[in-house]
Amino acid sequence: GLAIDSTAGERERRSIEPLLINPVERFHLVTGKWLAASLFAAFGMSVTAVLCILAMTQVPLADIGLRFSISWPQVAAIIITTTPLALLATSLQLWLGIFAKSFKDAQSYMGLLVLLPILPSMFLLLHPVTTKTWMFAVPVLGQQVLLVDLIGGKDIPIAGYTLSAVSCVIVSFALVLVTARLFKRESILTS
Repeated sequence: GLAIDSTAGERERRSIEPLLINPVERFHLVTGKWLAASLFAAFGMSVTAVLCILAMTQVPLADIGLRFSISWPQVAAIIITTTPLALLATSLQLWLGIFAKSFKDAQSYMGLLVLLPILPSMFLLLHPVTTKTWMFAVPVLGQQVLLVDLIGGKDIPIAGYTLSAVSCVIVSFALVLVTARLFKRESILTS
């Protein structure tokens, strides 16, 4: 919500006009919005992951024949794995928010954006594959493969964490650059 509110919401409230007349580079403006929203998203994802795992430890899965165990180092690895997704998600939301006429319009775009992380999950669920190094370099897919391997208790090379994080950061930064360029257009105020 923060990312789309800082673009589509500000356009709708007309609070973006006073912001854009300040002598601040558009790149710095967009980067600030991106990093602030990413911080909140990463914090929210981390809290959600910890709470979900704590909830799973309280469910009597053994009664139905299931076994669930996860260590705190695995929890930390899950948080490290998903944090770059916060950067990617907020940069996508900022970029899409530019094209929306209102906050509600931007929320409808986000409904389609939510499908993005579901696609690799469904593919891997229906077609299990052996993890290959190139998979880590594909944003979202790399995180999904890491999570499956983490929960499966497999050893993951440091290159897996590095490639998945770097690919997300590169795509995120590219989207921030595109969004900053779009912020330079006058049509952002009039449309």
